[in-house]
Formats: sequence, C-alpha cells, structure tokens
Amino acid sequence: VPLEILKMDDRSINLFEEALKDGKETVHNIRIMVVGHMGVGKTTLVKRLLGEEVNISERQSTEGIDVYVNCCDVSLSTHQWIRRTK
Repeated sequence: VPLEILKMDDRSINLFEEALKDGKETVHNIRIMVVGHMGVGKTTLVKRLLGEEVNISERQSTEGIDVYVNCCDVSLSTHQWIRRTK
C-alpha cells in the first residue's frame, strides 16, 4: 500500500485495498455549489446543513469563498447525511 494511502483514514485504506482486490470501486460523490447575492445567507445555509452552530445575530460577511471538502458521508440505506469528524 502506498505511503499516501497509509496516511488516510481507515475507511479510505479499506476502500483502496478492496479496489486492488476487486479491480474496481464504487464511488458515490456529490458536489454542491451554493450561489446567490451577497448577504442572503449562503454560508448560514451550508453551516446548518452540516449541523454547525449558527448565530444569526452575528452576521459576518464571507471573504471570497468557503470550500468544504470530504465533510459528509451519506448512508445509502437511510439516505441520512453523516458529518465526518475532523
């Protein structure tokens, strides 16, 4: 197993090993872009979807863009979002 893979979490290592054994891997990825006018609550919406605390009385504008990578899994049986821990 390459060093880059060994630095990943256990789930990723297992997926890599299964892909080597089976010769394929099923991946279910989704990318979501939230766009809209300034000050309409895009960041608040994303934070609430990710289950983060949001204090709407403390409005703070986002500078540039926020990118969230590998932040959730989705249970294929229950269709529920599962927030990954950092």
